[in-house]
Order: sequence, then structure tokens, then C-alpha cells
Amino acid sequence: MYVLTFTGSDATSEMTLTSTGNESNRMIGIENQLKLILRDLKAIQFEIKDMKTAISNIDTHVKLLTDQMMLRSDTGSVPMPIVSDNNSFQLPANTMAEFIAIDKACTNEASRSHLVHVLYLCGGEGPRDAVQIMMKKLMAKNLCLQ
Repeated sequence: MYVLTFTGSDATSEMTLTSTGNESNRMIGIENQLKLILRDLKAIQFEIKDMKTAISNIDTHVKLLTDQMMLRSDTGSVPMPIVSDNNSFQLPANTMAEFIAIDKACTNEASRSHLVHVLYLCGGEGPRDAVQIMMKKLMAKNLCLQ
């Protein structure tokens, strides 16, 4: 008769196999097989830990990219508040009055540099694409059609 005791956690694993009879040769074979299985389990635990770390890193990068895409807002459908000192306005401008307010706010150096930075983050495949994306960021479609 054999008694197998297995205790383990993520960090450590222990296996004890004891024999209550005279079958010591058979016992050694089983013990070696169980040790191999335990070694493989430890390797799998290590790989799972590495995968969890990689997934955590990917999640961090996805959050950063999502934040950047919210800044980009190519469609212009998501208003983005621009606040600098005492001047605040939202992009895209829906009316001519809002567009003029943005223009007046850009007389302030801090507001202008912040707006330039926001438009710089829009990106684009080429000059034409970049300008189109920036225009969508600045003006809503109904304002462009006026």
C-alpha cells in the first residue's frame, strides 16, 4: 500500500510518497514519475506567472493608447475641454461664436501652445490626412458647412 501526500502553493510544492509494504522498486519508479510531473507543474506555474506579467504590461499600454485616442478624437464627436489659465473652451467648435472664442483664447501663449500640442497629437498618414483630422478636431461638421 502507498500513501501519497502532496502539499503546494505558487511558490513551493512538496511531495511525499511512503510505502507501507515491500514493493520498494516499484515505489522508486512511481516516485521518479511523480517528481517529473511535479517539475513540469512548477515550470507551468512559472510560465503562468510570466503570462500574467505580460498581460499586466499589455493592459498598461492599452490604457495609455486609449487615453491618446481620446485626445485624438478624429471624428470630432467627443468634445474635448481645453483649459489653460483663465481661458477654457471645448473642441470641436459647434458655432462661429465658439470658434471665435477659441481664436481669442489663442492670444494667450499658454493656451496657444496647448492647442498646438493637442493638434500635434492628432497625427495622420500624410499632410492632407493630418490637416483633415485637425480640422475635424477644431470645427464640427455643421460649422464647416456654414
